[in-house]
Amino acid sequence: MRALGARFLPVPVGGELEVGAESVAEFLGEMALLRDHPDAITGRTQRRQGSRSTARGW
Repeated sequence: MRALGARFLPVPVGGELEVGAESVAEFLGEMALLRDHPDAITGRTQRRQGSRSTARGW
């Protein structure tokens, strides 16, 4: 995500994402950027062996 120019994401595990009011427009722009490039994100991610995805029930 950083290679695409993301500044807010990814958030480290256990971290919290806070977006100040002055940064909301920039944050929304980043979300649009990431939404438009899913292959660049998912192509570099990999599920850890033995982990379960709660979203899809794997």
